[in-house]
Amino acid sequence: MKKLLFTFALTIVYFTGVAQTSPLCVNAAQICPAGNMSFPASVDQTAETGPNYDCLGSQPNPSWFYFQIDTPGDLVINMIQVDSTDTGVDIDFICWGPFSSPTTPCTDSISLQSSAVDCSYSTDFMEVLDVY
Repeated sequence: MKKLLFTFALTIVYFTGVAQTSPLCVNAAQICPAGNMSFPASVDQTAETGPNYDCLGSQPNPSWFYFQIDTPGDLVINMIQVDSTDTGVDIDFICWGPFSSPTTPCTDSISLQSSAVDCSYSTDFMEVLDVY
């Protein structure tokens, strides 16, 4: 059975004074969207040029992830961002896909121009990625 691959970018809003550019998409971490998971926030990063960030009005401190879906169907991922004192911190996201491999969207920027499946740019510290 063919597995579906999605590339997922979180934009964690921590405003800091230093910015650096790195190939974030090509270093995306694989996640398993089941159960509770914790991931560190990115700091002092600048979003790559090229992708269509769709609804994201800004893209400070992006973190890139990808995940595989074995069985087609509805996809719902609840996300919460808090700091070390459990205070909510703004989190935004965009999800692109599906792709044939985890590297396709990073090596072919055209893939990220028209394949967004969900996006949210709000001031909430809780977000829901949902694809139906």
